[in-house]
Amino acid sequence: MLWCMGEDRWGSARERRHQAHALALLFAAGTTIGYLGLLLPRGPETLVAQTAAAISLGYPTAAILLVLGERTPRWLLNVFLAGGTLIVTVGVYLGRGGPTGTASAVILVWVALYAFGFLSVREGMAHLGFVLTAYAVVLVLQEGPAYPAQWLVVGGTLVVAAVVVGSRNRQIEHLAVTDVLTGLPNRRAWQDLIPRELARARRYGRPLCVAVLDLDGFKQVNDERGHHAGDAVLADVARRLGAAVRKGDVVCRYGGDEFALVMPDTGMEECGGVVDRLRTVMPPQVAFSFGVACWDGEEDAEALLERADRELYRAKAARAVRPERPEPEPV
Repeated sequence: MLWCMGEDRWGSARERRHQAHALALLFAAGTTIGYLGLLLPRGPETLVAQTAAAISLGYPTAAILLVLGERTPRWLLNVFLAGGTLIVTVGVYLGRGGPTGTASAVILVWVALYAFGFLSVREGMAHLGFVLTAYAVVLVLQEGPAYPAQWLVVGGTLVVAAVVVGSRNRQIEHLAVTDVLTGLPNRRAWQDLIPRELARARRYGRPLCVAVLDLDGFKQVNDERGHHAGDAVLADVARRLGAAVRKGDVVCRYGGDEFALVMPDTGMEECGGVVDRLRTVMPPQVAFSFGVACWDGEEDAEALLERADRELYRAKAARAVRPERPEPEPV
């Protein structure tokens, strides 16, 4: 079963706006700190005018990111982050090996924190490699006797920060899109998945079907046996569904006793076979209804799901709830 959250973390408009504004904050903060550093006592070797000119690019960049917000293209976000690396390394070089330049290198850690906190692993690794390379070039050009040790300390700090933040961020992201009870992707993951699958189907001209599954009489299970028994039923159904779906299909817990299934590269006829196979793996005491809809080539995700829901309601109206099989008396 495919996981709902892939490498592309450029999710909703709200998330894109947050990513753009977070980078704007880093540029604004870095520029402000840089100016304050030039006003405070510093080493005489620092080229003040050139350093001020270099860091002055931070404010316009922050303004652009704030104005664009969620409309910021992903490529531009990466370009600005790489540009921030260049601004910092130029500031290190203009510090001429003095305390101002050495302190400026600390800001390079911000690049690693942002890249591994907001971007994909691949993009984060690319930015980390660029930072390490740019910093090494600057230290070589300065021809300082201690540059290998400086590169090792700063580079090691960058790597450790990237590993810690990246690992923690992936754990949080996994928890955010995973249903605690069943271990399946949750509704949030589903809402991120469907637009991506529709875009892929539209791009390659492939069919796509979705199905909504609802357990019949589940409220009666909770009322008569308690919520613990109901949770056990949901966990068992989720385990069976997850094991039975085809490679490439994704099943999510949509909410309550309702599950959703997306089937890429699948037409209506093949979709019927998938649904029939899922019926055979369900526990005998569990009855359920399906609503299926195949993409018509034009509708958006919301319209597609509405059609599947309508089919589900028709199926539940036409289907009598199967009576529960009585439990055997203990011998």
